[in-house]
Amino acid sequence: MEVFDDLISAIQEAVVRAHQSSEQQHLRLIDRFIDPDSGQPQVVTLNLPYLDPHQDQVQYKTVQVPKICLVPFNSIRIKDIQVTAEVEFQDVKSESGQPKLTARLRGGLFGRKANKAKVKIKLEGGQAPEALLKLNDTLVKVLP
Repeated sequence: MEVFDDLISAIQEAVVRAHQSSEQQHLRLIDRFIDPDSGQPQVVTLNLPYLDPHQDQVQYKTVQVPKICLVPFNSIRIKDIQVTAEVEFQDVKSESGQPKLTARLRGGLFGRKANKAKVKIKLEGGQAPEALLKLNDTLVKVLP
């Protein structure tokens, strides 16, 4: 009887944890690419080619590019959750004046099919937080 309540509670808890994880994804990105002690972005040194108009030949300029500017800012969030289950409603009990419907998943005993619930979760991509996009724009502006 408590199986149905446990199923709903477990799904709810999973959704809460998934939302918390998506909320933290950009903070983890900052932690990966910004030095925690100095607050400066980690950089990769590149030798970028350019055509020198005075010498009419390719020259190279050493540039330090912040690593955070080289990774995509993907955001993922839960768009929709659908749960389908066959339940057997048993009775309505009143606990402290509040009605409570008891139910259990169907199947499972004496050769019947196993208890099953279908859970369908749809994710969607979204834009990164505006502050992260502005930070990236500021870092890109200092590149030659």
